[in-house]
Amino acid sequence: MVLNFRNPGTLLYALIILALVIIVAVYFRVKKVKDRSGIKAANTKRLRSLGIFKKKYIEGIILKVVFFIGLGVALLSAVLLFARPYKSIPDKDEFNGRDIMLCIDISASNHSGIADLTDEFIKTVEGLDGDRVGISIFNTSSVLYLPVTDDYEFAVKKLKALSEYFKAEEEFQKNYADKYEYAYEVPESEKKRYDELNRILSSFDQGTTAGYEIKGTSCVGEGLASALFSFPDLMTEKRTRTLILVTDNEPEYIGEELVSLADTCQMCVADEVNVFGIYPGTDIKKYTDSAQRKQEFQKAITEAKGKFYVKDAELTAERILNDIEAQAVKKTEIAVATKTVDEPKSWFIVLVISLSFTFLVVIISLIETGFLTFTKKKLYQKIISIITAVLIIASTVMIGIRPMIVDQNQEVRTNNLDVCLIIDTTISMWAEDYNQGPRMDAVKKDVETIINALPGSSFALVNFDNSAQLLMPYTQDINGIRDAVDDLSMPNYNTAQGSSVNKIMDEIKTLSEVSDNKKGTRRTIYFIFSDGETTDGTELGAFEKLERNVDGGAVIGYGSTTGGKMNYPGKGYVKDTSKGTSARSKIDEDNLQMLAKKLGIPYVHSGKIGYNNEIFSEIDVIKALSRDAAIEDGDTSGMIETYYYFAGILAVILMAWVVRNIYKGGLS
Repeated sequence: MVLNFRNPGTLLYALIILALVIIVAVYFRVKKVKDRSGIKAANTKRLRSLGIFKKKYIEGIILKVVFFIGLGVALLSAVLLFARPYKSIPDKDEFNGRDIMLCIDISASNHSGIADLTDEFIKTVEGLDGDRVGISIFNTSSVLYLPVTDDYEFAVKKLKALSEYFKAEEEFQKNYADKYEYAYEVPESEKKRYDELNRILSSFDQGTTAGYEIKGTSCVGEGLASALFSFPDLMTEKRTRTLILVTDNEPEYIGEELVSLADTCQMCVADEVNVFGIYPGTDIKKYTDSAQRKQEFQKAITEAKGKFYVKDAELTAERILNDIEAQAVKKTEIAVATKTVDEPKSWFIVLVISLSFTFLVVIISLIETGFLTFTKKKLYQKIISIITAVLIIASTVMIGIRPMIVDQNQEVRTNNLDVCLIIDTTISMWAEDYNQGPRMDAVKKDVETIINALPGSSFALVNFDNSAQLLMPYTQDINGIRDAVDDLSMPNYNTAQGSSVNKIMDEIKTLSEVSDNKKGTRRTIYFIFSDGETTDGTELGAFEKLERNVDGGAVIGYGSTTGGKMNYPGKGYVKDTSKGTSARSKIDEDNLQMLAKKLGIPYVHSGKIGYNNEIFSEIDVIKALSRDAAIEDGDTSGMIETYYYFAGILAVILMAWVVRNIYKGGLS
């Protein structure tokens, strides 16, 4: 039973008034009883001695007691409901407190059977429910291949690509690296496959071998440390974190290592991160100390109180998943606040039960008297009785319905939104017609504004130039989104293939499907940042087919009609070869407006000084959309209660009824 009230002062005054009114009613009742001036009946003693009289007299007393108790409790319940009982509950994001980071060594020595192990990881991810997963890969340097996310479909997609890489690495080592010392030794008949494998491997190796001629390769300690610090909010948020390191532990440093594997494992202990180690072994003959390396690896993991596995037939996804789930889930403390919500349910139940007894007694009394107590009333008294009964019932029903209105001033925490940021990164977006700076500066400011205006949302990041790329899947790692936006850079001038927003169609469709597959009532929002230029000769695609996948957002335009020059780093301003002067990029607002129309979202221009009032109004629309979705999902925190007004009306009516019946001395 809730005993906290929003209006305790109102409750106090109501109870005082109620007590005074009852005292006055009792006073007049007592005074009326003392008045014996009425006509007296003779020979009632014999009547009172009859059994039927005694029975009916006792029944009358019982009915009167039940009536007054029911009416009194109903009146008290109505007064308490008018005072608005409430409870305090924690307001926090709904997610499990577990993050899992796969840290995988992709050096040449660590290739044997890793593809099969990666396939087991795919099964592990498919068995997760609510946890977040990320992937870090390393050799000389580390790459955050997948930021932590609960987008399992995307995680599986990335793992499959990684599995293909290891299959290519295994084939390359077996058919080429072990046979030929130099590329020119590869026979012409095998050259095509050799080049294909090199292309597959280079797509991963280019990012992870930076500086190998200075540092060496297989920097295991650094790779693990980088993965550790890739956990979002590592120092501020208490979550259960598990780091799974896959390596043959065969570092080939040039000089001293920056941090050792053992030291990094102890760093994991200090940061309360569970560390698992998987040793796949190596079939490269030059590593004669592999047994010692395995022992060092196992010792480092064991001293960190972690799990150590050797890749064999018994190392299955089910075993890894069971060990992950055995880690106690910590209660997250981030984004937690206390909110108060009305809790009228308990007192409403008491009200309904007490009123039911009260009306039951009234009905029994009417039946016992053959409805004489009602039919003998004057017309106006009958009308008042009927109106009173109707008002009591109607007020009770309205309390039960609990009507609410939207609180327009309530701050909305948009936990139910998936917000996709799609950024045009073609060369023209670096045209300098934004406060004498590049348009991309305006984009970054606008992105920051959106992130700050939609707290609690999951964000994804897509960029498009030669093609569209999903840089970040839906995640609540806001700092990761910010870092990814800050790292956006101008594409290679020599390989640029022209601009077209058509390249984002597939990504919108894919991300919409991901959002739709999530539990609960969610809305998918798209912000598209572009200057609208189309220089590849294509016409705007059939974006209207995607409108049903878009719940809100905006197309935001950048640039001016006079245009701006584009400064390519190291080469100066981009030239218009047909004129021999600096090329100027101009905004194509017609194209952007058409795109917005097809997607069913508004078009706005960013303006010369960043975000303007027009886009803030669109954010207000999105917040309202989020509120509606929350209400649809049963969240009433953004609503204003009105039930207590009906409770106040009911309390007044019941108070009048109590006073009347006390004065009358029975059921009236």
